[in-house]
Amino acid sequence: MKRTAGILSIVFVIALLWKDIAAFSWNVWFYNNQVELAAKYCVNKKKPMLHCDGKCYLAKQLKKLEQEEKKNQPVPKMPLKLKENVWNADSQKPVPFENLFISSLKETAVFFYQNQKLISFSGSVFHPPAIVG
Repeated sequence: MKRTAGILSIVFVIALLWKDIAAFSWNVWFYNNQVELAAKYCVNKKKPMLHCDGKCYLAKQLKKLEQEEKKNQPVPKMPLKLKENVWNADSQKPVPFENLFISSLKETAVFFYQNQKLISFSGSVFHPPAIVG
């Protein structure tokens, strides 16, 4: 069981890193064969002052690899839209999203002072649900 989980995890990691592995393999292959590639495929052979040394070929191959990845990605048919209104549980009326935070700040004042004395205090503070166990 542990061996199967190990193999599956290795396959999963390779699947996640496939694009990076492919780009890395192109770079390793390029630097191992840079002299030959510069002689055969370099566009700037006649301009040695540019010091291209076949890097134009590597850039073309990496761009081609990236375009293949983009072509293979599924394109969503319909763009996702967010709801325009947020429902308030107290009034069951739609509240525009822009006014949600501003109106809640105006309605609930935590406390205020008048003549150096505490007049009103709101003890209702939101607490996330606790796990009872």
